[in-house]
Order: sequence, then C-alpha cells, then structure tokens
Amino acid sequence: MADLLFEIGAEEIPAGFVPPALEQLERDLAKALDDARLGHGEVRAVGTPRRLAVWARDVAAKQADARTEAFGPPVAQAYDSEGKPTPAALGFARSQGVDVSALERKQTPKGERVAVTKIEKGRRAEQVLPALLERLVAGIRFRKSMRSRWDEVTFARPVRWLVALLGGRPLKVRFGEVVSGKVTYGHRFKAPRAIRLTGSPEDYSAKLRKAFVVVDPAERRALVEKEVAKAAKAAGGRVLENPGLVDEVTNLVEIPTAIAGEFEKQNLELPPEVVVSEMRNHQRYFAVVDGAGKLRNR
Repeated sequence: MADLLFEIGAEEIPAGFVPPALEQLERDLAKALDDARLGHGEVRAVGTPRRLAVWARDVAAKQADARTEAFGPPVAQAYDSEGKPTPAALGFARSQGVDVSALERKQTPKGERVAVTKIEKGRRAEQVLPALLERLVAGIRFRKSMRSRWDEVTFARPVRWLVALLGGRPLKVRFGEVVSGKVTYGHRFKAPRAIRLTGSPEDYSAKLRKAFVVVDPAERRALVEKEVAKAAKAAGGRVLENPGLVDEVTNLVEIPTAIAGEFEKQNLELPPEVVVSEMRNHQRYFAVVDGAGKLRNR
C-alpha cells in the first residue's frame, strides 16, 4: 500500500470556485478508486486559489480480481435432444469470447440457463491510476471554464503544473499540454521556486507551509479570523462579523496577512449599511466597529 498525491496547479482560481471543486475532487477520487477495485484509506482534498490537491492514503498495490457472470439462453434452447449445442449456445459463447465447452448451467429465477464465469485479473495500481487521474481532472465542473492557448481542454483558469505521485513514484498524467512531475510551487512572490515532493500528505503540507502556503482551507480560515481580529484590535476596535467574507477571503489568498487601513471620517455620515456594503463587495475589506458596535473609519 502507498499514499497517492495529486495536485493541479493553476492561475488564480476564483474564490467561489475553490470549495465546490475540492468537494468534487474528494468525492470523485474515492468513487473512482472504488470503481477501479483499488482499496484505499482516507481521501481528502485541500487547496488554495493556485492549487487543487487531493490525496488517498494506503492505496492498494493492485486491483482486486473481478468475477463476473454472463447469462445466456435457457438450457432447453441451448442444447438439442441429443445434448449438442444449438446455434443459440454457439452464438452466446462466441459473444463472450469463449469456446462452447466453457458454458455452464446455472439456476436462475427464470429457470436454468447457460452462463459464462469470467475472472478479470487485477492490474497494478500504477497501470490503472494515470488514466483514472486524467478523467478526474477533466471531470471537474466549474460555473465558467476557459480554454488557454492551444489547449483543447478547459479549466477554471489555465493549468500550469501537475503533480501525481504514488508512494513517491511519479505517475505520467497529461492534461492538455501539461504533463505531471514531482514538483510543486510555493507562494507566487515569497517562494516561487520549484519544490520537490516525496509524495506523503505530511511532506506536501509541511513544504508548502515553509513556502508561505497554508494549503488546508480550514486552517487558513482560522488564520484569516485571527489576523483580522488582531489588526482590528490594533486599530482600536473589533471586526464586524461577516462569515461570508471570511469564506471568500480564505480562498483569495494562500497565506493571510491582515493590515489595518483608514478612510476619511466624513464617509461615516453615510448610512453604515452603505459603507459596509461598499467595503465588503468592492474591496473585500472587513469593517471595524467600536465597543458599542458603532462603525469606525478603519
């Protein structure tokens, strides 16, 4: 068994697109592994505006064998009075790719019928996963998608890199013109250089953290709340609660840093709802209020 790590690196994805894409990645990878008869442990998706990532722990080294049964015509129609196979039996055997001698007799609710039992041997995980992951990334649905340059594929924003590792070993996955490798990238400005990965979720999260990327959305959200509360306190007030804005800002940044700003006091002559709405909808700013809940020009 080995951990599977898959990352899609892209230009900044709109904040509202990130959470549903991560939910879909997590759900679809678990289903795809189950459908492919590859045993696995926890499946989890994490991401930022520049990356959507998903991992599956303890992926089986090989598919489970598959046993299937196909039922043909009733025995009475499959054999004549001398017990010789009829054209119905011969046609069924041919359609199943077996010799007529391989036909079995099986009792069913509709009576005794001829049948074929097949055993499909499982393939190794590294043989199955590349095509599975290509379907996974192609299957992500966004409210709006775009095509970049000469690519025939579409995505929310242009895809710039892919990481596909099974137990640290690279898998060859292609999406448009991009082929997967072993490296990811940190914060666009603070740590833009390539980062080589070993393939474990712990290594992935830790190396990105050193590169100024908090990849877990829940952890990043908590940091947004902590940062804005600290900045508001330094500005002499507290943040006016706005969970929706917290959610949005969480998916606008890779590492949150809050800065207290100031605007002209005369703007407070406007209705507070107008001031807050403008800050929230146009600048994604958090409003600051005093101890009595009165809006401040911060």
